[in-house]
Amino acid sequence: MRPATVRQSALRAPLNAFLGTEANVRLLRILTQTAEPVTATQLAREAGLSAPGAYQALEALRSAGIVERIGRGSRGQLRLRNEHPLAPALASLFEAERLRVDRLLADLRAAVKRLSPPPRSVWLFGPVADGADAFGDPVDLAVITGTKDIATVTEKLASEAAELGARHDVRVEVRGLTEPDLENLPVSERATLGRSLVVAGLAPEVYFTRVGDHKPRAGAGKRSHADHDRHLLRFAALVADRMKIDPTIIDRALQHVRRRLPAASAGERKELLEWERVLRTMSPRRLRDFLVDRGPRATRLRQTLPFVDVVARQERERILSDPGE
Repeated sequence: MRPATVRQSALRAPLNAFLGTEANVRLLRILTQTAEPVTATQLAREAGLSAPGAYQALEALRSAGIVERIGRGSRGQLRLRNEHPLAPALASLFEAERLRVDRLLADLRAAVKRLSPPPRSVWLFGPVADGADAFGDPVDLAVITGTKDIATVTEKLASEAAELGARHDVRVEVRGLTEPDLENLPVSERATLGRSLVVAGLAPEVYFTRVGDHKPRAGAGKRSHADHDRHLLRFAALVADRMKIDPTIIDRALQHVRRRLPAASAGERKELLEWERVLRTMSPRRLRDFLVDRGPRATRLRQTLPFVDVVARQERERILSDPGE
């Protein structure tokens, strides 16, 4: 875009400076949702920006009066300047952005509940689930059901999806799959489905024995909650053990959480935000202890472990397929 040829009043049009670049928008999105001051380095990492780009954008926002620095020098931290008259409006704008996704997912879940016969699972997959979608990309849904019901369930959900897509100004595409279909998918498609967000029913990892290549396991739906908890505890123990050798695992998990947040449902967002606080505030030693804690909070959060690519494929496969003790 060419530079503006006529200068506009900073008093009348401050949003030109606040929202004038994508870097500014990314940083303000984080700052409006962060109560505590944060460092420029942390903001750059969370926003997916280079350090020089983030520093330049933050300095522009500080000069415009919407961001303020707390402290001095390299230890200084930044926060939204809540005293600015437009700060509440900016916070409301980013909250509306987040709620749009929450409402879409809530409507999708309501549509799935109306289906008869009910599907076994519905997943949101593809670029939206990965947080990498562009304007015009569809919201991709996979509906998993039995062979006898596949045509009926897929057609009904596609009809519902078309209506709510028009209401939310998005395009929703539905793909019907049976468990035999899952077994015959190419490896790349299995990997894509393995990163899905759950709209309803069983999570992909329940179907897929192999976290690395996502090959479905026969009779996936028969595992009990106790079995699932036991497998997750064993997996968490391996992660904790790796963490002693490679502490960068924590930062990778934190980035994984933050990538998933924009497309998360209200329920998943709550869990992800809790993981974000755990990963950000616990010392490595305390985090290792927490991962294998048998208390209710740790047991609940293990259902959404954010650690990826930490344990070798063969070990993950063994953990998920081994019936254990």
